[in-house]
Amino acid sequence: MYLVLQLFYHPTFRYWAVLVGLASIIIGIFFSPVLQTLGVFVIAGNAILHKELYTHIRVFMQSKYLWCYSLIVLVYMISGLWSQDTSYYVQRTLSKLPLLFLPLGYTAWKSIHKREIICLMYLCILLSCAAVCYSLFYFIQYNTYYEQQYRMAKVLPTWINHIRMSVFFAIVIIWCIYAYFNDVKINYKWEKYIYLIAGILLFIGLHILAVRSGLLCLYTAIMSYLIWHAIRFHYYYLLGFILIVPFIFGISYTMIPTFKSKLDYTIYDWKLFGSKLELQNISDGQRIMSYRGAWEIIKSKPWHGTGAGDIKIEVHKATQALYPQVTQTPKDPHNQFIYWLTAFGIIGGILCTWSIYYSYFALRLYLHPLPLSFIVIFTVSCMVEASLETQLGISIYIIFTLLWLKWTQLTNSSYTN
Repeated sequence: MYLVLQLFYHPTFRYWAVLVGLASIIIGIFFSPVLQTLGVFVIAGNAILHKELYTHIRVFMQSKYLWCYSLIVLVYMISGLWSQDTSYYVQRTLSKLPLLFLPLGYTAWKSIHKREIICLMYLCILLSCAAVCYSLFYFIQYNTYYEQQYRMAKVLPTWINHIRMSVFFAIVIIWCIYAYFNDVKINYKWEKYIYLIAGILLFIGLHILAVRSGLLCLYTAIMSYLIWHAIRFHYYYLLGFILIVPFIFGISYTMIPTFKSKLDYTIYDWKLFGSKLELQNISDGQRIMSYRGAWEIIKSKPWHGTGAGDIKIEVHKATQALYPQVTQTPKDPHNQFIYWLTAFGIIGGILCTWSIYYSYFALRLYLHPLPLSFIVIFTVSCMVEASLETQLGISIYIIFTLLWLKWTQLTNSSYTN
């Protein structure tokens, strides 16, 4: 028993526990929710089942940039006081626990250095390239069929939800850009060409996949990255972006049929935007109806909202009252900030929003291009989806937030290209 405890507390065991936990979450994003949950428990358990537990708790409690995420969990828990649907309330609250456990586990990341983060990002690159190749196989094999499907707002087959996957691709592309120009490597100079090839493959794949939210995330992130460069170095970076984007869109529209079909369908959608009768027949109709239904609730319950448990029922009622002619089941608000305002009112919505942005401003992470680009991606994603209401969205947000926090600490705020 003594030898088992000695092994359990050995630094090497702790080192691998953190790496295995992080790798499990990243792999689980593509393959298994169970792996994501297992990774969370491994990382949290590594900090809790530790002889320095009290040190970890003290560091966690003294670090507002770590415990601030726990406020989201707290807000969800408190809203149970006025939620009637207990089952849905418990489901919504439990899904937020990684926002508490992973920052707590971060206190035991002492053995994680740049080399380990680079290896984890290689894992992200490998999985992303495999996922995009999977979708590209169907595009090449059944080109005509999927070109027709895209005219009806369908997408290519993907390993996971196409929106979350496109956001993940955007994050990895930004990392490839950063790593290529900053010569980020483990040992070999040729590693930069891995970033170059992977970045190009994912960039092309994302345009063929033609997920609008993913493309919006990517281009706004690249713009923020180049604005950062323009401010610190030369303004021609931003000028180059402004000039090249129309060229890229023109080439994509001409050469990629799925991109062309998605853009044409989007234009068609917006032409029908003003008609209530047509809203249920367009791809963004459910999104727009959910916004309007949520707004009615916000006006009637501005301070406390519906509660996490009742938001689905209340939004459905409000939407059906506005659109009685629509036969489809209404969806939850496709905007994280509107979702919080609807569920928790103004006070709860402000607290949740403050929680996700606090560390980026308190630690001035926006001065580094990686965290800056990521928070732009996340913000755009939250504007078009309730990103933190899915296990995938929570995993992507908190894992990359903590990885970029660790990266900036390791680089000692020595911000380069």
